[in-house]
Amino acid sequence: MMLAARAAEQVILGEPSSGCSQDLVDATQLAGDVHRLWGMGDLGLVALSDGVAEVDPTLRVAVRRTLDEAHARAVAVVTERRADVERLARELQVRRYLDAAEVRAVMTGPVAPPPRVERTAPTMGPAVRRTVTRPAARGPS
Repeated sequence: MMLAARAAEQVILGEPSSGCSQDLVDATQLAGDVHRLWGMGDLGLVALSDGVAEVDPTLRVAVRRTLDEAHARAVAVVTERRADVERLARELQVRRYLDAAEVRAVMTGPVAPPPRVERTAPTMGPAVRRTVTRPAARGPS
């Protein structure tokens, strides 16, 4: 997931931007920890100190291979689901924020707009209540 935004930029825009640089830093750190600290990578059951890890070419190759494989998987998923990614991007331009259920709805079909909030004059009780009816769902644009 850390490289998905970079993959999306590469697939949709043709090249990645610097906007995903922190994702790359985080992914590199995680891949390094997998190999260097947790003994879960190609190097086997080993925990290397920071000093050794910085100069160990075997570790650098293992981390690079892990990142290359993860990036290739991310590019493949974005390429396969490009229409969904573009639909999600359009919806985010309209609505700015989506919760998990709304993202699932965008990815699986028509999206209903958020419920309208009807404000009432406060008397004794809540001043805001949700409207029960929703407008008709919008189809994909």
